[in-house]
Amino acid sequence: MTNSPRVGVYICHCGINIAATVDVAAVTEYAARLPNVVLARNYSYMCSDPGQVLIQNDIRELDLNRVVVASCSPRMHEPTFRATIAEVGLNPYCLDMANIREQCSWVHPQGVSTTEKAMQLVASAVAKASRLEPLQTRKVPVTPAVLVIGGGVAGMQAALDLGDAGFDVTIVEHAAQLGGHVAQIYKTFPTLEPTGLMVHELIERVNAHPRIRLMSESEVTDVSGYVGNFNVRVKQNEVTTTIPAGAIIVATGFETFNPHLKPELGYGKYPQVMTTLEFESVIARRSPEGATTKQSPVQGEIASLANERLARNDIKSVVFIQCIGSRDQTIGNPYCSRVCCMVTAKQARLVREQFPDANVTVFYMDVRAFGKGFEEFYDQAREDGVIYRRGNPSEINKRGDRVVVKAEDTLLGEQVEVEADLVVLAVGMRPRSDSEAVAQLLKLSRSADGFFMEAHPKLRPVETSMAGVFLAGCCQSPKDIVDSISQARAAASAAMIPLMRGEVQVDAATSFIDEELCAGCGQCAAVCSFSALTLHPVRGKMTVNSVLCQGCGSCATACPSKAIKVHQSVFEQVMAQMDVISNWRVAPPRPLYRHLFRTGKEARTYWALNTDGDPIAAVRNFLSKVWDRAGLQGMLAPVHRSEHEAGLELITEPARLSRIDPFVPLTAQNAAQMALQLDSAHPYSNYGLALRPCEARALDEVKQRGGFNADFRLTIGVDCMGSFSAEDFEWRVEKAGTVQDLTDQELLHARQGGIAPDRLRLACQMCTSSSAKDTDLQISLIGLPVKETILVSTTDPEIAGRLHLSEITDGLAEPSLVEQHEQMLVTMHERRERALERILHDLAVDLPAEAGAWMSHLANCAPCRKCLEACPIYQADWLPASGYGATAEETMKRWLADCVGCGMCDQACPKHLPLSAIIHRISREVKKSPLLEQV
Repeated sequence: MTNSPRVGVYICHCGINIAATVDVAAVTEYAARLPNVVLARNYSYMCSDPGQVLIQNDIRELDLNRVVVASCSPRMHEPTFRATIAEVGLNPYCLDMANIREQCSWVHPQGVSTTEKAMQLVASAVAKASRLEPLQTRKVPVTPAVLVIGGGVAGMQAALDLGDAGFDVTIVEHAAQLGGHVAQIYKTFPTLEPTGLMVHELIERVNAHPRIRLMSESEVTDVSGYVGNFNVRVKQNEVTTTIPAGAIIVATGFETFNPHLKPELGYGKYPQVMTTLEFESVIARRSPEGATTKQSPVQGEIASLANERLARNDIKSVVFIQCIGSRDQTIGNPYCSRVCCMVTAKQARLVREQFPDANVTVFYMDVRAFGKGFEEFYDQAREDGVIYRRGNPSEINKRGDRVVVKAEDTLLGEQVEVEADLVVLAVGMRPRSDSEAVAQLLKLSRSADGFFMEAHPKLRPVETSMAGVFLAGCCQSPKDIVDSISQARAAASAAMIPLMRGEVQVDAATSFIDEELCAGCGQCAAVCSFSALTLHPVRGKMTVNSVLCQGCGSCATACPSKAIKVHQSVFEQVMAQMDVISNWRVAPPRPLYRHLFRTGKEARTYWALNTDGDPIAAVRNFLSKVWDRAGLQGMLAPVHRSEHEAGLELITEPARLSRIDPFVPLTAQNAAQMALQLDSAHPYSNYGLALRPCEARALDEVKQRGGFNADFRLTIGVDCMGSFSAEDFEWRVEKAGTVQDLTDQELLHARQGGIAPDRLRLACQMCTSSSAKDTDLQISLIGLPVKETILVSTTDPEIAGRLHLSEITDGLAEPSLVEQHEQMLVTMHERRERALERILHDLAVDLPAEAGAWMSHLANCAPCRKCLEACPIYQADWLPASGYGATAEETMKRWLADCVGCGMCDQACPKHLPLSAIIHRISREVKKSPLLEQV
């Protein structure tokens, strides 16, 4: 793998899930321009086989060493793409994903903002991916045994599957007998098959299985270790045993809702009111088939009354009330328990079978017959004479030896009263009271309703956030027998995977500790939910068990000395993402949106402006027309504030264009820095920038480094002719000897245009018109008779067309003027090179090895730092990161490494030293040597 990041970005359409609201093509085009990105592609389904092959081919052919996939949640397909890149030899941890489906397309409507958010997420992922480091995964051996907590039908079925596969299984059951709640049921739905025989068969198979060990009347007291190597302490009859296990299946079941919490229903007050489980036990006693049913605990008075009425067939009316403890916000159970509707339908049919003359009424909110054959079973109950009334019972009162149910029939819109011999409450399911203790032992998450939470509701329904721990049955959510057994078999199959492999792979994205910073305070261990941190007994430093660690990062946030980091989320990676987010600038399409890609040097087209002897007025008039055609809201340009003062200002009124003077020297202000401030303060607006070539050159450099988005501004480069103030001119004349000597040395071959009476247009050492290569428009004066003609040029035909340059100028320039201009640029370039050679010759032959000694070549340097204040790169790009607190050597190293020779420092230097030429040439030479390797 090469050291330099080579990132490939892949944008997924996800059918229409993403493409319907996100402009995938625009995101791809944007991603291609991000730093370190070699290519960007989009495809309908990146997770498909063709999509994965596309990534693999690009890795081989383009030597990609980082991959970013912008698609759905990493929880869904991160393992898929990690395996994809690993197949072609790329480290699987050199992948990052941007979630532009759940976090973008699914939660925002179609529009510009949704696409821009997708761009932001992709840019953030690329910034992190560029800093990713390869990680090495590890494998640990697995104990070929499983612990099952719970002996209901789910726990027994899971144990039998595992035992039949040849693994040792231990069932820990808190009750004295196996079977759970299903053992208390008389018959099942929708077949009305006796339940007792089925449960009895399961229990016999468990007891007889040679691989299954049953520990009844026992409880788990402690769990330690990690996936493949758990150590579980189980207490049975005051004796504690440690059981090794490679995996744990939680099948602790549920509890029924306590109807005492609804006192208006009379449960516990009237013996005629009972729960569905109690009614199941009572009615089972009337049939020989119910002999195998484990009787649920029934209050003595209820049992006595019910048995007496059943014995003499004195049952004339039975009322069932559904959703007791379910779908009820007042008691904190907003969920549906799923099975209550079918349990009620089953028991109502049993009543109609045993008491054909009895009236059976069911008060319901909604009937939910969700399973196979359930709807037909419900229809059969109604055909058997069961009356379903949609209503909410408000209270139950006693009337003689019967009770009266008062309710509102919501279909008829009236209050009703129904007398009943028995009232059966369809109580829902609730999490067990000990579920919190189990969750703490196994480090499990619980949902808002209190049930154990799965790792992913669709892709990982039986796994948990704790590797090696699986869920089965109603401990995860309410479900019927069929679903409980299905989930139990799924959990057993999932638990077999590491057992059959004999080893498990441990994720490498875990925390690690810098022992030089660690104080051994233990605060990290206190917040770790997985007990992965311990204090080394000898070194006194914290250590991480990388197998237990889940990479959640809690320890890193708690560490007061910042000694803990998390692989894949180290400080530098996170801050890179933060920088992208915080510096993001939203830029909607504008009329002058420029071409995003330029290939090679494009031909420049020239138009002419006739000055009529007043170049400044001609330029102002032209800028006014550009303002109007481009629909600008303002322009950043040099403005005369008074007779003796000028400054760079943001003009927001076209009338103020009459004060623009693009040729005024601004040695005390930094145009590139102000352009950045404008870009930050007005990201949504359409502004223009009128810059000198040196400023445009510096701004282009800042843009290339990602500091300024010049693609969304109309930039106009105006040759300044190297103008200096009167004081500067007098100093130069004195130094040269006479005005004629100065003219012979530095005056351009151009007629005096009367731009300013107190200035002489002198050429900067580094200033050439071609340096403003990335401006939209360029106003060129160098080498021209500026009193008569000014050239306007652009390389962008779109800009020319939308501004109608052929209309707002005096037409295309004569070829002779263009040739004169181009020849002058060549002459200036040659002059600059000769000046650089002369300056280099004056310097010592051997460059100093220490950066602090470089400035010693400038004998007159104060140093006053005026040059640094004027430097666009220093101010706009890296000063906020370094600050003036940097040492002189660090400052000079960075300055020399970044210098682009714009000449701003020349104009700022009060000693008039040729700084740009010296520094730029030294920089060019030093970059060839190892002196700046650390810059």
